[in-house]
Amino acid sequence: MFDFDIISFERLARFAPHSEVLAAPRTMDDAKATQVPVIEGNEIVGILSREQVLHRIRLRSELGESSQKGVGYATLQEHPCSH
Repeated sequence: MFDFDIISFERLARFAPHSEVLAAPRTMDDAKATQVPVIEGNEIVGILSREQVLHRIRLRSELGESSQKGVGYATLQEHPCSH
């Protein structure tokens, strides 16, 4: 059948809602995951995908260094539980 491990909540790869989005690829790579839950306290408030990370990086690149304020953060309150 299926071969998978159950990961405890404490060991779960996670991302905080207002973390720097450029930290997400390392978190995902370390966990061998394409998505990570966004957790605030003990509550899952969203899911962050590689697609979202690449979109934010592209925006940052297009806006340039002087217009980056706020673009580098994964503000999932704006997009709760989106893919």
